Amino acid sequence: MKLGEALLKKDEYIKKIDNLKKRVKNNVVVKEDNENNEDPNDLIKEYIETNNELSDLIVKISNKEHTTKLEIGVSISEAIDIRDKLSREMDIYKSVLKEVNSKDFRTAKNEVKMTVLVNVKEMQKEFDKLSKAFNDIDIMIQSANWNTDLQ
Repeated sequence: MKLGEALLKKDEYIKKIDNLKKRVKNNVVVKEDNENNEDPNDLIKEYIETNNELSDLIVKISNKEHTTKLEIGVSISEAIDIRDKLSREMDIYKSVLKEVNSKDFRTAKNEVKMTVLVNVKEMQKEFDKLSKAFNDIDIMIQSANWNTDLQ
């Protein structure tokens, strides 16, 4: 199994666990003589089994992400951290640019004049630079995920 497949399977397990939790909750207390009940004990057992499988898979994924190096010399885990950092930095620039672009700077004679305190052109250049770096590292991560065997 490839690392990318394992990550998809992890998401499936999480969805299954969420669904089982809802089903347990809906079947703990039911109307008497309701034949459509699911046995909450069976559901809890399935929940625990699925949770154990998820936990085992997460450990394998984590170990592989820590030991697999990308062509830039960092592990997948480190690359994910870098990508997350870039995303957070992009967010601040995006919010500033959105704020500047959403304001109406036309004023009547009796209104207070608004002034932009940042260099919008430089902000946009920095955002574009971060966006390119984000995309480049994301492509490396995705490529590694689909070319790396989990075991």
